[in-house]
Amino acid sequence: MFELDQDTIQAVLLTFLATYTFSLTTDLGRTFLEVFFNSLRKNGSRRLQPFDETELAIVIPCHNSEHEIGPTLKTLPSKYKVYCVLNACRDGTRAAIEALNLSNVEVIETAQPGKIRAVLLGAMKARNSSFSHFLLLDDDIEWSTLFPDIATYDKLAPITALPVVPTKEPANWLRASQTLEYQIMCASKRAQANLGNVIMASGAAGIYRMDTFLSAMRDHDGEHIGDDLQCSYIHHVKGLKIDFVTEQVVRTKPPYSLKDWWKQRAKRWEVSPVFNLYWALRILFKRPGAGAGWHIRGVTLYRSLVIVNDLLRLVSFPLVLVFTPHVLVGVWGITYVSVISKLLVFRFFFRKEDYILWDKVMLSSVLTYPLYGSFMWVSRVYAFPKGIALNWRYYVKSRRSLNTLGSKFETLEKELQ
Repeated sequence: MFELDQDTIQAVLLTFLATYTFSLTTDLGRTFLEVFFNSLRKNGSRRLQPFDETELAIVIPCHNSEHEIGPTLKTLPSKYKVYCVLNACRDGTRAAIEALNLSNVEVIETAQPGKIRAVLLGAMKARNSSFSHFLLLDDDIEWSTLFPDIATYDKLAPITALPVVPTKEPANWLRASQTLEYQIMCASKRAQANLGNVIMASGAAGIYRMDTFLSAMRDHDGEHIGDDLQCSYIHHVKGLKIDFVTEQVVRTKPPYSLKDWWKQRAKRWEVSPVFNLYWALRILFKRPGAGAGWHIRGVTLYRSLVIVNDLLRLVSFPLVLVFTPHVLVGVWGITYVSVISKLLVFRFFFRKEDYILWDKVMLSSVLTYPLYGSFMWVSRVYAFPKGIALNWRYYVKSRRSLNTLGSKFETLEKELQ
């Protein structure tokens, strides 16, 4: 066993405590700020503008989706045209779609893999059919039958994000914790929308204006990991705003096991902020357009600081575990108090909001949420090297101009002919 002098141990301990202080104070501070900005109730004073069937199409990228796509298509309003873009499918996805015999559904097949490429093919097909907007959906969502019409508050908005929450299925502690996480994200976006701009739209559900989307996607790297975050960042850099509709809640199926959760989070979601640091820096330090206001810069800076904070904790945690393990007991106690305080605030202030679905909040999620937070931290640390590797691939090893989707638009257009 190696030994450290007292000053070094104290420095490590202070570093560790500083990372936890940052996490807890910023999280609680963000919660109270969001409560305040949600109280502005801007969204509640706006009326929905439904799209008719000539204005909007639905685009669903599918990859080996034979078990998910059927239930998804059955929930969608039948008056809208649906483009299912099958990318490198090796299962019975096409047969599952054709078995439904839905006249409004058209299948587009491509041998090339990649979600964002499939989305572009679907969007281009919809544009060629004179649709001005499209609704992007994952292949495993449930569209509520309460909303026979797809609507936005503003049809000129480049993107309208939709609330995404878990489906009503039997929940273990992991699914319950994710439910809380999804609800908190919805409340965050509602607060941002009240300030006039939302940081990002989920890749699971969003309404896109065709012209601004295709223009922005010319600068996209085409990487599936973090495609939704990069799309949103590019819109902000171009001065294009993102709105948020609270009424049209979309349900999705989050992972039920830790193995599936790890594949989704550590290998995809948590890589995204690191891989998209290029765009984050452009938002922070380059002169933004009208769409990137102070709060968008603030959220982007917060996301960047979280990465640095995680790395500092990674360095200090093992040494704290060896030399001052008793500190962890106090830290976890404070974490529980913080989490319970946060949830009580959300419960009190958002109890009447439709997008905060309290029927899914279980006692187990409150008791285990700090543990879930630890798993999220581990997944972020694990994902960091992969994000750096992707940056090296796109911005150092090769010329970025060869990797952007703008260079592939002509090929995609020919594929649709």
